[in-house]
Amino acid sequence: DGLEICRRVREVNRAVYLILLTARGSKENVLEGLGAGADDYVIKPFDSRELHARILVGLRVMALQSAPSEPSRSAGLDTAPKTRILVAEDDAVSREFICTRLEKWRYEVIVTQNGTEAMTALRKKDAPSLAILDWMMPGMDGLEICRRVREVNRAVYLILLTARGSKENVLEGLGAGADDYLIKPFDSRELHARILVGLRVMGLQAALADRVKELEAAVAEIREHKLNLML
Repeated sequence: DGLEICRRVREVNRAVYLILLTARGSKENVLEGLGAGADDYVIKPFDSRELHARILVGLRVMALQSAPSEPSRSAGLDTAPKTRILVAEDDAVSREFICTRLEKWRYEVIVTQNGTEAMTALRKKDAPSLAILDWMMPGMDGLEICRRVREVNRAVYLILLTARGSKENVLEGLGAGADDYLIKPFDSRELHARILVGLRVMGLQAALADRVKELEAAVAEIREHKLNLML
């Protein structure tokens, strides 16, 4: 079945973006699918526009993986101690809830209270490779942050938090550049599962970038060797 395919693909660490189709829409089923290695899921029956939006997200993620990028921390399904995650949330209660959970899971949290602070943090050279963004924030909302990050083609996995759960809102968020979204109120287990998906994706990207550099170095060495032989 689809779950077994996901598991086998992840066992060999293949860089494939996996979208799971399912009629099982409970939290437990979603967590099981993400835990098996799916990058995203669509619940049947689904809107063709949502399917298309999720396909575009997957293609964008894979395109970023094939592009050269700065070295970053590798991450798989196992939580790496002190992996850095940015949180942008203007509501103090929600911010405390998210940050407390992240620290419990042994992540280093970069806390911002509005969109302007978040964008400043994401522009830094050592910016985290994963960000959790609230949709509605003063200064700059989560959608605008997503758009600006994608305009400069930064390799950041963006999870959008929103109380707006309609199909139209989901499509708008994914279309703006979010890689994933969570509808408030959400289960902390689902938040963690989605973070692990994001870190796995970014880890594959880092590994691929390193491999590209190795191949480029090997090609340069072969060319130099050929030139020496010609001389």
